[in-house]
Amino acid sequence: MMMNLDAAGWNDHAMDLHGRYLVEHRREDIDQAVTALRTAVWLARDEPRLRTLALTNLGVVLQDRYEGHGDPIDLDEAVEAAALATHETDGHDPELAVRLSNLGIALRARYEAGGGDDDLDNSISVQRTAVTLPAPANRFGKILVNLSSALRTRYERTGGVGDLDEAIQVAGLGLRVLGERASNSGRAHANLGAMLRMRFARTGEAADLDAAIGHQRAAIDVTTPGSPLQARFQSNLCAALMTRFETTGDRDVLDEAVAVGRRAVATREQGPQDEARCLSNLASALHARFEYNGESADLDEAIRAVVRAVDLVPPDNSDHGRYLINLSGALTTRFIRSEEPADVDAAIEAARRAVAATDQEQPALAGRLTNLAIAFDHRYRLTGSATDLAESIAAYRRAVAESGDDDPLLPARLSNLALGLVHIAESRSEARKLAARAVDLVALGDPDRAGLLVNLATLLTTNPGPGDITAADAALAEATMAKTARVSTRIIAGAARGRINAVEGRWPDAASGYAAAVLLLPLLAWHGTARADREYALAGWSDLACDAAATIVASGDPARAVEILESGRAVLWTSQLALRGDLSRLADVDLELAERLTSIRKRLDAHFAARSQGSDQPL
Repeated sequence: MMMNLDAAGWNDHAMDLHGRYLVEHRREDIDQAVTALRTAVWLARDEPRLRTLALTNLGVVLQDRYEGHGDPIDLDEAVEAAALATHETDGHDPELAVRLSNLGIALRARYEAGGGDDDLDNSISVQRTAVTLPAPANRFGKILVNLSSALRTRYERTGGVGDLDEAIQVAGLGLRVLGERASNSGRAHANLGAMLRMRFARTGEAADLDAAIGHQRAAIDVTTPGSPLQARFQSNLCAALMTRFETTGDRDVLDEAVAVGRRAVATREQGPQDEARCLSNLASALHARFEYNGESADLDEAIRAVVRAVDLVPPDNSDHGRYLINLSGALTTRFIRSEEPADVDAAIEAARRAVAATDQEQPALAGRLTNLAIAFDHRYRLTGSATDLAESIAAYRRAVAESGDDDPLLPARLSNLALGLVHIAESRSEARKLAARAVDLVALGDPDRAGLLVNLATLLTTNPGPGDITAADAALAEATMAKTARVSTRIIAGAARGRINAVEGRWPDAASGYAAAVLLLPLLAWHGTARADREYALAGWSDLACDAAATIVASGDPARAVEILESGRAVLWTSQLALRGDLSRLADVDLELAERLTSIRKRLDAHFAARSQGSDQPL
């Protein structure tokens, strides 16, 4: 229906439609709002103040349409409208600061959608100007938060520490201006929390991570339940909790990350970019939980989620490479379980695309090269192809070269490169030096140190020289007792310690290694996982108790040998007989009851796991 309105009427009508779109998310509302604002701009060609207002609103509405529907042409028009609005605004008008900030937001959005670095630099430049100008009191806090977001984006692009520190400072000021409990402070909390998590990843300062999680929780608390913004903030909290899990190995934190990530994904009416980010963070949490307890359903769900994330954003989007590398990692992990060649082939392809999409100056390049190297390494182990081995080593070398000395992932990259080089006889000396350096770079108590120690021991026992077995034994002993490490890593370390000492006839040390591994088996196959996953987890350890008993007998303690043998048999028989039934059938009949029983199982297993590690954790 045609409407007979003047410029002001069209502008007001457009903003009414826009407001309804933000609540109901109907595409026709925002399309009509854009059309109405274009009409208002044209009708107000002789009314400068009204024209700049309509241009400003047009830029904002076009950005919202882009976020909801993903057409990059909207961003070009949004930038143009915002630039015209700032150009046509009087220098003494307090709205100039707001319009410059809006232009900065549009430029940053266009950069993230595949624009050039100039867009990002210009975004920061105009927003820095905005914070120096007089602005409406109720808008200044948001202007500060917008500048901090742009600085954060450039930090992610270049790794410049100055940008990150400035972003945190500006975001903190913006939050204080807005008020920490204000209903419009959600973005400020979320942005500051994300940046504090980034700084924690760089410095390891625990206070930064604690504050990051606190800000993400606050962002959720002050935001309307069920809104797309709350989904974004829940996804941010999922990522922050994952960082804490990676630091502490706390299973409860990991479970919360998965639960929060699922709530974020379940929120309706998200734009493609927000939905993709929520899916990617959930996939990372599910992948990590699979690695923690071996439940295959988590890994399959993770792969489905990240495949969807890859499909939601175009290849030139700045997040596309990150989603591809997450997909590659999950597929590689599933290949390790299934040995299905299609999984490792797809993992290599995804990692290749991610590396190709990554600028050579981006900090993310080293990590993406590492994923590519890992995928090639696994295919080499399947096929024995010298080409795959060479590709893996080349990618690892590039990844190490791209890593700064303070990069927390440098130790893992050095260790992985060392494991690749051990296959080349003339490179084994270099491999041992790299593996030892990797261990030296990681502090005692770090969850990843145990894996690095196992790798070092593997290299030391390949064509060992004088003192190598003793050094390997010490490394494996430390890894076995590392309470923050993954249970599977600790069992591998204990069994390896048992083997290398048995070969040397060092029976007490062999017995100690094997016995420690057997006593960890209940943690590997806890009853909260599906029966098939427990069976897989235990499949490689069916002879472990026998080996342990044999070495204990050889060390002169037959009574202890019987005790260890019965402990190992009890774990295996309990799993085989499924003394705790599979709850999937019960879930079909009474989901609530099944969930309650699963919760009780988890509490019981956590209690006995704590007891086995010397804790007095109550039920």
